[in-house]
Amino acid sequence: MRSVFIFFLITATRYCFAQENQYKDQRSSGAEDSACIKKANAMIRQVKNVGDQCRYNLNEDFLTVMTPADSTRKEILIRILNLGEASNIEVEVVAMKWQGQDNEGHDAFITINNPFKVPLPSDFTLPRCGGMSFKQKALLHNNILYSHITYMKLAIYSDSKEILIELGKPQ
Repeated sequence: MRSVFIFFLITATRYCFAQENQYKDQRSSGAEDSACIKKANAMIRQVKNVGDQCRYNLNEDFLTVMTPADSTRKEILIRILNLGEASNIEVEVVAMKWQGQDNEGHDAFITINNPFKVPLPSDFTLPRCGGMSFKQKALLHNNILYSHITYMKLAIYSDSKEILIELGKPQ
């Protein structure tokens, strides 16, 4: 009888600690997200145009990448601006590299080749100086607790033209 009581006591204690840690994680996720967004925005300033510069006006506001640090919400929000009156747009993330820590505190590096492609409707047309946004879940390992993008390469296809954008450094 005594051993059963001790078992229930230990189980209840673990449950309480788990609930407290979950609450702390939820409270701190906003600050982590903000820090992660700042890192991504700093990286965007390194955007290099290796495609058609006449058609696309690239600047710091061309795209925004946000990567929540919470491992349960591995989503990437990419906002693309200044595409002009383009149509038949398709965005493909050609390569992406993440850096983070696993659940044992070790550094983890993940490289994803051709992780996803985002097609848009054939009759989709952007107004001049307009923009679009899309979200896409990233294919990451579940054991990564904290991570941020260190490199991303995008291919944007529009009207039979292609533009490649690189964020960060591939090494």
